[in-house]
Amino acid sequence: MRQKYKKGKQGKPGKPEKPGPPKASKVRKSGGKEGPSKTERPRPAKRLKRAKSAPKRKATELDEGDEEAARYPPGVGREDVERAEEYRKKHRVAVKGLCPPPLDSFTSAETCLGKDLIEAMYDQGYDAPTPIQAQAWPVAAQGQDLVAIAETGSGKTCAYLLPAMARIAKWGPKKTIHQGAGKDDRPPAQPYALVMAPTRELVQQICVEALKFAEGSVRAMGIYGGVPKGPQVSELKSGIDLLVATPGRLRDFMTGDPKKGAAPVVIVEAVSYVVLDEADRMLDMGFEPEIRWIVGQCPAGGDCQDVVKGSARQTLFFTATWPKDVRKSALFFTRSAVQIQVGQGVGRLATNTKIKQTVSLVREEDKLVELKRVLASQLKPGETAVVFGGRKGTCDALQQELTWDPLKPDPPVCAWCRALHGDKDQAERDKTLSAFRAMTEMPRKGQKGVLVATDVASRGLDIPGVALVVIFDYAESSHSPQEAAEAYIHRIGRTGRAGKEGRAITFFDPEKDAGASQLVGLLQSADQEVPAELQQLASKPMVKAKLSKKEKKAAKKGKGAALRQVVARGKA
Repeated sequence: MRQKYKKGKQGKPGKPEKPGPPKASKVRKSGGKEGPSKTERPRPAKRLKRAKSAPKRKATELDEGDEEAARYPPGVGREDVERAEEYRKKHRVAVKGLCPPPLDSFTSAETCLGKDLIEAMYDQGYDAPTPIQAQAWPVAAQGQDLVAIAETGSGKTCAYLLPAMARIAKWGPKKTIHQGAGKDDRPPAQPYALVMAPTRELVQQICVEALKFAEGSVRAMGIYGGVPKGPQVSELKSGIDLLVATPGRLRDFMTGDPKKGAAPVVIVEAVSYVVLDEADRMLDMGFEPEIRWIVGQCPAGGDCQDVVKGSARQTLFFTATWPKDVRKSALFFTRSAVQIQVGQGVGRLATNTKIKQTVSLVREEDKLVELKRVLASQLKPGETAVVFGGRKGTCDALQQELTWDPLKPDPPVCAWCRALHGDKDQAERDKTLSAFRAMTEMPRKGQKGVLVATDVASRGLDIPGVALVVIFDYAESSHSPQEAAEAYIHRIGRTGRAGKEGRAITFFDPEKDAGASQLVGLLQSADQEVPAELQQLASKPMVKAKLSKKEKKAAKKGKGAALRQVVARGKA
């Protein structure tokens, strides 16, 4: 016996009806004619074809770049909407979700940040919010979760720091707890806000920025590895409102050391404001398990009212790139998040358009001569530059070549040059960065300064005055063309910061470097000149390199050059 079905979605059959007496038919109100009874199976409605511009995706999946009009909270007038749309179009801001209008001036931002923080922004030389600040501040102030895809140098640090400080100032900062005589029995630190970042340098940079605006009203500090724990433990126990940390050191302080009887020195049960800065980089470095564990110890996410009261967690997820794995992580950590993208289209790699980008095709044996020529001709007296090498040994060698030597017949290229990489101890790295910052912010008359670094400085080096970036090795430390393109974005982002213009010169080895097509795409998207030879390389088909058994074995283990050569370009 054929079963009768209830009408499902879009005319599809649903669950079978339970057997029973037929239901009475209904009478239509208009005209008094009888309509079909519910037991009669209706004709399926004509299905509309899905528009090509609206691809299928899960309801919970974060947007990947399809166009969608932003929605506004209740009470936003038509004039405010028109003004918001005009601002977003002008500054290339894309928004998804229920998002308030941007705060395009410090006067309008004073309502959510307070007078003191706005005056501090003026004191730091800002005259108006950057696009990411203008759009992120009202979202953060209302307690909404946020996913921000912003190009380097966009001012994102202040975009998440100032709302946290405004909220802490409203609640009242913690009082200082002084250590008494004898054993330190002070309770663990219980911060209100937590910022996680991938590297020591970035943590230090965020703390420097936070202290500019704290002025005693908010207690902020940073914790990271590579230095003794004792001083950090003592400062934590004195009372902290805002904690900036690398995931590894933070987890160590949260778990303590049961074998030695050491109790945890950080508790995150009171944290209601969580920021993941450079989230894509933290995922690349394998920190996701630690981040998930740490966030799991914080309060659960909730509605905006609970967030503002401090009883629920608000999460702000900042990233410069937007690949699939980053989208999945953003979906895991956030709840009904507003998505903001500043720059080119959402879902695509993008560079800062204020940076003049130049690519030179240079073979390995010619790079040193070309570097000296570039620094001599392109770097003006009183300016500073960052040169990125692919390996630690390369950076040390370049420091020797560029530093003045009385035994060398050639004059020095620059008055000051230092190498920065992971083999340097923390004290030496801090000293190098401080000296480079001083040369950049207060130029010495007629002297050039050059910092030679590995990717350890490609993120977190926030010095607005850097005039030039030179990428000595384009793909030396990258395992794939995509990784090389992402590293390129962050490297050149050390110049052109805080709205200033910058210059970047890249040495691309046509015999060794892969990823020409990705690099061409980045240049074209930023309206930069593409060398004809690079365009020709990009048009060649991709082929797999032939590896020896030894190279294949090394590649499986993830070692060095063999793995980087798995994808190579076919020669003409």
